[in-house]
Amino acid sequence: MDIEILHMALTGRPDDDERTVTKAIFTARVGPVQLSSCAIVRQGDGHVMAMPPLGKFDKAAVRIRDDEMYMEFRRLAFEAYDALVDEEPDAGLLRVLGAENESLRMAGI
Repeated sequence: MDIEILHMALTGRPDDDERTVTKAIFTARVGPVQLSSCAIVRQGDGHVMAMPPLGKFDKAAVRIRDDEMYMEFRRLAFEAYDALVDEEPDAGLLRVLGAENESLRMAGI
């Protein structure tokens, strides 16, 4: 099943060694399903994760059960994030900074 990162927005939030920080919000297409409000987060211990959308009480609204598919989702998300952070050609990604971004508002961030 094909996975594609449609657009990504950097939050501009600095790293914090004490808490989890959302670094970017993105939309992904997994086969025929579009996942809005996915996130790249950095935990206080430095561990970075690519996460599908969260629901109420920060519980996963969507889970990618297939390990191989999740690893591809993660790889593509990190590649897109790295391209934005490094300001390299963004392969069609939308670079947006600040709270005005609709994806950030929808995520409640």
